[in-house]
Amino acid sequence: MSIYSNDRPQDRCFPTRFYCELLEHIQQRGLSTDNLLAGTGLIELQLNDEAFLATQVETEQLIINALRITGEPNLGIIIGAKFNFSSHGVVGFAALSSDTVADALDVANKYIPILTPLIQIGTSYSSTVIDGDAYGIIDIKTTASMNAGVKRFAVDGILSSLHVMASFMFSNEPPAYSVELDYPLQAYHEEYFARIGVSIIGNCQHNRILFPIEVLTRPIPLADKNSYRKSIEQCDELLQQLPSSQCTLSPALNALSAKR
Repeated sequence: MSIYSNDRPQDRCFPTRFYCELLEHIQQRGLSTDNLLAGTGLIELQLNDEAFLATQVETEQLIINALRITGEPNLGIIIGAKFNFSSHGVVGFAALSSDTVADALDVANKYIPILTPLIQIGTSYSSTVIDGDAYGIIDIKTTASMNAGVKRFAVDGILSSLHVMASFMFSNEPPAYSVELDYPLQAYHEEYFARIGVSIIGNCQHNRILFPIEVLTRPIPLADKNSYRKSIEQCDELLQQLPSSQCTLSPALNALSAKR
């Protein structure tokens, strides 16, 4: 399957360095790198180039190829699990050195465009009451039209990475949470989330994580004001350097930049 580019932004704004793990996974499986790159216009060296930016079309085709040649519908979860705080660079370090969970989520909300313009994360700090219990919510939204398999890969990857980071932050005892997805669950969803002890529901109106509201005030064990300040300064510089227009793909992201 090929992606037609006429309805996709043409700007180069997708960091390919995050697909080095995808390339490594393909190679470890003994699969063809040529098949992974087919139709993308990318070359192998670009996936390891810190400075190279791909288009959305190139990125989507890369993921479609990976899903096809691996035969792993859970590929997003597999790759996402490889991304702990350090894998997200200065954004990860800023979150890890924040004072509280709420502060760390603020970092994710504001600076995720540095990592990918395809995903927007938003946190609701006003409690949502469900069956008498108060919850905070992390909304995960895609910011552009994309192939359904690519969307699932991206959202699955974010969920998997967030779980890995929460487990690391709280010494393998992450706060209890549940997940709602706006696409049908597959067998691997049920297996993975049962294994990590998380309730999940598919075919919902949103892609979101629900967690007890008191989690927001939990202190982060590795909080460090000096490291946080330095990391935030670097994040602000990187955010300022982002390509504009189509690389900030949603009005929410444009509004975010305007507040700086």
